[in-house]
Amino acid sequence: MVELNFTNEQRFIIALLCDLYREPSKRELDPNLVATAIYGGHDWALTWQYSGIFPGEPDSRNHVSFVTDTLDMWSHIEHGYSKLSPEDKEKVKAAVPYLGEGPQFTGFDGNNEAEFMSIAWMMVDQMGRFSNFKGRSFNSHMPKVARYRDMLAVWPDVRATLHKGDMTADQLVQLLSRD
Repeated sequence: MVELNFTNEQRFIIALLCDLYREPSKRELDPNLVATAIYGGHDWALTWQYSGIFPGEPDSRNHVSFVTDTLDMWSHIEHGYSKLSPEDKEKVKAAVPYLGEGPQFTGFDGNNEAEFMSIAWMMVDQMGRFSNFKGRSFNSHMPKVARYRDMLAVWPDVRATLHKGDMTADQLVQLLSRD
């Protein structure tokens, strides 16, 4: 896969071009401010005004892969749980009592795991991937990356068995009880 690495200047030009295609009432960039900043040598004003165009660092490929794997795993967890019999659901709830009404992907910590949260939002709400999570906030309000890494450590073995059908209660407990 070709990886794009835009400079800040390229990001800004692309943002301006995209903005031109929007209806005038929905434009986000002020061409008068941009021109005044450029002509006056106030480059800093553009980074202040439009900080979202200039991220500190682009998303790392490892973080994108991690979020993709996490969303894939949680898609299977939620679907698998929904297909369990009432008895098997009770078995999972007894083994993993903090589940409440059942396992649900809650996202990442918005304060400390914002890059992961942003990647999930981009994939789901903007790109239409993992549509079963569309409309969720993805802010768990508590750290989740370490827990998801622990779950992903056993996920390949579980996933390899899914050609036989949906996840079993025992597989769900195996994943959800990882801490």
